[in-house]
Parts: sequence; structure tokens; C-alpha cells
Amino acid sequence: MNLVKITARGKKIILVCFVIGLLVIAGMLVLKNIGIIPSTYEAVSVIEVGYVDWGGVDGTVNRAAIEAPDELVGKINYGVFNKGTNLNPGDIVSASIVLDTRMIEIKVSSKSQERAKGYSSDLVSAVLLEQDDLLESYKNQINQKIARAEQTMVKFTAMGQQVSGIQLRDFDLHNQLDSIVLSSLVDGPNVSHNKQNIISMLVIGAVLGIFIGFVVIFIKEWWNKNKSRAKEARI
Repeated sequence: MNLVKITARGKKIILVCFVIGLLVIAGMLVLKNIGIIPSTYEAVSVIEVGYVDWGGVDGTVNRAAIEAPDELVGKINYGVFNKGTNLNPGDIVSASIVLDTRMIEIKVSSKSQERAKGYSSDLVSAVLLEQDDLLESYKNQINQKIARAEQTMVKFTAMGQQVSGIQLRDFDLHNQLDSIVLSSLVDGPNVSHNKQNIISMLVIGAVLGIFIGFVVIFIKEWWNKNKSRAKEARI
């Protein structure tokens, strides 16, 4: 089939589908603006993952996040914290790292403003609660190491041996405890009306209309050819 000839014969169909595509999108935008089609709301929160400082063997101070931000983002996006929350079908949750920092932006999209804000608050609370649990476990580990170091110092001192190395280790462990910074909510949840880009929506409608128009004229061409062949076969 000659594509140019087929397109020329079906240009009216393509034009009609193009106009229909624009009208459908325009109608949807109008219905959204007057509230017949539910709008989408987006709640945005930003949390900062806590950290702990610990001394290196060369005297430098190293900083480590309580949990790797990319791992926490993966857990949020995979729905690890969805259990026990009011997330409904159609609600969308997404998380991403803010630039190259320990801050994580959490977005919740919903057709209900209250639900978007409520779930965002529940989600942030669940994340921070788990962060606190991780931190508490880490603190317990440090306290156990401090207790063992102090027991060793007592034992070695009684034996008349030098304990300067153990004292440095004990000092470093106490510094780790003092340097701990909790994960916290930096901003939000801030809820906004998720407005559609009118121009991009109209372009999408126009492209879909043209595509459907091409599909229709090719089906029509195929149908007419088969119909002609059927008539010739009967003759």
C-alpha cells in the first residue's frame, strides 16, 4: 500500500480524529477544573537521615548515616512502610534523594487532600520510628563495647599493664555516642493541587487523535480491498 496515497485519501478522517482528540482532552481539563473529575493532590515531605561520627585509625573523623539513604529510598518505594497505614488503591508514593545529601523527599499523590496529607504523616512517622529503632540498636552495641573496654582496663590496670590504647578506644566510643544525630522531619507535609500542564495535555490529545486516524484509514483501506477481492471472486 502506498502510504502517501492512503494518507491523502484519509486526510479528512485524520483531521476529524485530531479535532476529537483535542476536544476530549479539553473536556477532561474543564471537568477537572469544575470538580466533576477528581483532582490529584500531592503531599511532599523531606526527612534527613541521622548520622554518627567515629574516629579513624589515622585520627580523621568519619561520618556515617544511620542507614544508607539509597537503601531507605528503595524501602519506601517498594512499600515496606505501607503496612498499617491508610494508603488506598490509586494513591501513589515515591521517594528520592535530594541531590547528593542525606535528605530524602517523599511524595504522596492522592485524589483526596486529607488522605494525601494523612498518609504522608503516617509514612514519615513510620520511617522515623524505624530509624529510632536502628539508632537504639546501634547505641546498645556501643554501650556493650564501652562496658567491655572498661572491664579490660580494670583487669589490665590490676596486672600493672599499660591501658592507653584501650583508653583511646573507650574515648572514641563515648565520642560516637555524643555525636549521634537523630533522623528528623525537615519539611512538610506540604499539600498542593497537582495541576496538569494544559499545553502538554493538548499535544498528547492531538498526537493520539492523529494516531487513531491513521489506524482507522488503514483498517478502512484493508476492508475496502478485501471487499473488492470478494466481489471479483464472485464474478
